Amino acid sequence: MTVERAKHPPPLRPTPGSAVSVARPEASDAPRRRQLTEHALAWRLGRFVAERFPLASYGVLTVALVLCGQASAALAAGGGLGSWPVVGGAASAALLVFLQLRILDDLRDAPIDRSARPERPLPRGLVTERELLGLAVACGLAGGAIAAALAPAVLACYGLAVAQVWLLAVGGRSPAPGPGGLLTGALVHSLIVPTVLALAWAASAPLAWSAQLAGALLVAWGVGLALEVGRKTLAPDEERAGIESYSAAFGRTRAIALVVLFLAVASVGAAILGLASGTPVALALVPGALVGACALGAVLVRGRFSTATLRTLVPLGVLGLLLWPLVLTWAP
Repeated sequence: MTVERAKHPPPLRPTPGSAVSVARPEASDAPRRRQLTEHALAWRLGRFVAERFPLASYGVLTVALVLCGQASAALAAGGGLGSWPVVGGAASAALLVFLQLRILDDLRDAPIDRSARPERPLPRGLVTERELLGLAVACGLAGGAIAAALAPAVLACYGLAVAQVWLLAVGGRSPAPGPGGLLTGALVHSLIVPTVLALAWAASAPLAWSAQLAGALLVAWGVGLALEVGRKTLAPDEERAGIESYSAAFGRTRAIALVVLFLAVASVGAAILGLASGTPVALALVPGALVGACALGAVLVRGRFSTATLRTLVPLGVLGLLLWPLVLTWAP
C-alpha cells in the first residue's frame, strides 16, 4: 500500500501591495510601545504620589501654611492677602518643596523599607530609585520656575528650602541612634517649614524682620515639629522592628507630651503675632488656651488615645494654628 505524502502549499510570499506585506511589527509598533511605556511611567509615578503624598492631607496643610504666611504678612503691612494667582503660585511651589522631601525621604529609607515596610511603592517595585530621583529633580525645576515668576525673594526662599531638603538627603540618617538622634533629626527637618512660610510671606510683602514675622516663623516651626512627632507616635502593638518611632524611643506618654509641647510653642508664636498686630490680649491668647485644654484632655485620658485619634487630632490642631493669622485679619 502506498501512502501519499501530504502536499503542503508553498510558503506565502507577500507582494508589496498585499495585506500580508504590512507586517514588520517591530517597526510599526515601536512608537506605540514607546507611548505605552511613557504612559506606564506617568501612571506609576502618579500612583506613588497618591500613596505617599496624598493631597487630601498634605495639600490642605500646605495651603494652610501658605495662607498663614500671607495673612501674617498682611497683618505686618496693614494690607490684604495676595491675589489668587499669587497664593496659588506660592502654594504650588511649597507643595513641590514638600513633595521633593517625601521622595528623597523614601529613597533614603529604601534599605529599611525593603525589610520592614515591603508594601511601600519603592520596595514592591512600583517605581525605581532612578525614576524617583528624576521626579525629584523635575519637581525642583518646576518649583523654581514658579517661584521665579512670583518674585526674586520668593525664588531665594525656594532655593533655601530646596537646599535644606537635598542636604538632608545627602547627609543620610541621623548618625546618633536612639532618642537623641531621633529628636535631632526632627529639629533639622522642622527648619524647612519656616523657610516655606517665608516663601509665602515674600510672595506678597518684603521680608523685613518684625515681631509678626518672628511669631509666624515660630508658629510654622512648632506645627512642623508637632506633625513630625505625631505621625511617628504609635501604640505598642503597632511598633515594628527596625523602624524608629518617638513612642518607642521616649515612651508613648512622653511622645504625646512632646506633641503638646510643640503645639504650645506654636501657640506662643500665634500670641506674639496677634499682640504685635494690635489684637486684644484675650483674643491673642485663644490658641494657647485651646492647646492648654488639649493638654489637660491628654492628661485625663492618658494612654487611651488610639493612633487613629492622634493622627486626626494633631493635624486638626495644626490646621487651626496655621489658619489663626487668617482669622486675625478678619478681626475688627
